[in-house]
Amino acid sequence: MRKKFGIFKEKYSHIISMLEKGYPYTDVILDLKDNHQLDLSFNTFRSYLYRYRKELNQDMNNIKAGVIEH
Repeated sequence: MRKKFGIFKEKYSHIISMLEKGYPYTDVILDLKDNHQLDLSFNTFRSYLYRYRKELNQDMNNIKAGVIEH
């Protein structure tokens, strides 16, 4: 069984696409449940979104630091 956060990360571009189109979190959560077999509560969705954005930001900072050091 795959972990929910792993599935969330796989669907991240789809999630961001929906959010950029103006869909509210509740609609995105329903889409994930109905079409992507990912059942999340509102608070878990927000937590995952924050957590993954933080990971992406940290990765970008590490890349920038690596470029600057060389």
